[in-house]
Amino acid sequence: MWNFLRWLAGLVQPSPKRVVIPVFKEFRDAPHDEPFRFPDDPPHVLRLRSKGPPGMLIWESSVAVAGVTFDNRQANILRFLEGDEQRVSLAHAPIKGHPHAMLVHGHWTKNGETAQAELGYLPTEVSRAIATSFPDRSGVRATLSTVFLPAGKQSAGLRLTLWARKDA
Repeated sequence: MWNFLRWLAGLVQPSPKRVVIPVFKEFRDAPHDEPFRFPDDPPHVLRLRSKGPPGMLIWESSVAVAGVTFDNRQANILRFLEGDEQRVSLAHAPIKGHPHAMLVHGHWTKNGETAQAELGYLPTEVSRAIATSFPDRSGVRATLSTVFLPAGKQSAGLRLTLWARKDA
């Protein structure tokens, strides 16, 4: 996965060192684990085409992470994007009125140290579907698919691809 700070530094450096994010018309043409854009994406949107976990298929794509503006999660997302080797994980974390809630954790390294933080929750209907399809919640994984960088009055946001066991 890319390093957000190096990418951001490339945006503000003068040419020829400026980082250019490639644009692809078709998702299948984009490289794995490198940022790209579609032709109509605004500059604050970055997409990733992640390889799925071994033995898993796409179960749901472009799942928006909810609750990203609560509980210091904007700062968590920015720290996550500034790190290296970013990955996300899901954890069943029931809260009042939401017995199937699934928390999204971000994991990364920075200066050789590992870190993790809460980034938000899966939407209620997605968490409910996971609970129905995977009662022990062990058959589903997540990868980062889209990053919305803070822009103007817009907050940072994330979208995920959810993967399920082939035998599910």
